[in-house]
Amino acid sequence: MKGFIKDYRQELDSLIWSMPPMYHRVWQYLKYMVNHEERKVPFKDGSVITVRPGQHLTSVRNIAKGVGYYEGVTWKEPNPKTVRTILQWLEKQSMISVERGKGNRQYTLITLLNWETYQSQSVSSNTKETERNPEVKQVADINKNVKNEKNEEELSNNNNTRDREAFAEIIEFYKNNCQQGITESPFNFEVIEKLFDEWGYELLMASMQVAAQKEAKGTRFIESVLDNWKGAGVQSIDDARRYQQQFRENKQKTKQSRSSPKQTSDVIPKWFAKHKEQRQQEQQESTQSNEAEEPANVTDLKAFFHGTQ
Repeated sequence: MKGFIKDYRQELDSLIWSMPPMYHRVWQYLKYMVNHEERKVPFKDGSVITVRPGQHLTSVRNIAKGVGYYEGVTWKEPNPKTVRTILQWLEKQSMISVERGKGNRQYTLITLLNWETYQSQSVSSNTKETERNPEVKQVADINKNVKNEKNEEELSNNNNTRDREAFAEIIEFYKNNCQQGITESPFNFEVIEKLFDEWGYELLMASMQVAAQKEAKGTRFIESVLDNWKGAGVQSIDDARRYQQQFRENKQKTKQSRSSPKQTSDVIPKWFAKHKEQRQQEQQESTQSNEAEEPANVTDLKAFFHGTQ
């Protein structure tokens, strides 16, 4: 494959740079593979599809093969489900659009959005020509200004939808504290992204800190914490701190009540109490009767011994 593409350092500040490496590998692969000129592709049923610049006609399995790699002597490639997840993520970020064929025309047509803005041929790339010809230089300057305006507009939209630095910090904390020891899953990063959109940086970070203290891995415990906060009406970081403090106090009280002797509060039936009272009275009368008979018994014994002497 010949030719080149334009790449920009701004990607280092983008969300995809904070995602697992396979996300950027798929994105870079698509940038390499899209058409740079229009081409028509025939199908077996006689129909024809036009693939325009910035588009790539492919399949999920072909993408998986295309982004495969060697680990030692072992060839590895992501499964199709992982590739689909990554493509869905790229769609949500408005980086690509995906058109899928139906029936006998099974295909996946991927379009890189704004591709012409960043990859279009520009006379500004020919430095010597612009230096020699002022008119060409003027056209180049105009094209450059238009391109800069489009870039600034795109970056402004991205900054308005998400604070990139904050999200990158969230992902970094999750990787270091809540993912170690478990299999890396693109699904978990999608969950984190949704929670970030819903809860923002402070509350999501606080929930992950709770999970880290409990040494809970993955996203389930984090989601459980946030669900509890939602049920309690938590809307700020101060609300979350008060909730967690109250939660700890209630847990401590429950622990103390379990460790203290259990006091029964069972109600004794009336018939049982009456029966018990009668038994006690009978035992008392029996004791008194035995005490009254004791002197006579002693007298009889004395008479018996005197008589035998």
